[in-house]
Amino acid sequence: MIVRLANVDAPETDQPFGKRAGRALHDLTYGKKVEIDYRGEYPYREREREIIGVIHAPYDVAEEMVREGMAWDYVRYDTDPAIPCLEQQARAGHLGLWSQLGAIPPWEWRHAH
Repeated sequence: MIVRLANVDAPETDQPFGKRAGRALHDLTYGKKVEIDYRGEYPYREREREIIGVIHAPYDVAEEMVREGMAWDYVRYDTDPAIPCLEQQARAGHLGLWSQLGAIPPWEWRHAH
């Protein structure tokens, strides 16, 4: 089964910062006891055997990814009021993917590629 982070979208592997974002997610979760909260609020995609949920390790992993500049607020699906503010702080601090000019959101990257 695949677990996707709710509320955020990270760069694709072949996209700038994609590998770094993957490494950041690994570092935030590897070897840690995590809890996945999906309480039926987020969809389960049977075909892809995928759930979308909030991962706690014990911090909210999606919030940490955004705080570090390794993921975007997925505005279309975001239900976490903290994430837009965290993204603005990461942008202002030129952290992670915000250190590059013209960062392309992953949903636009996927559409173009």
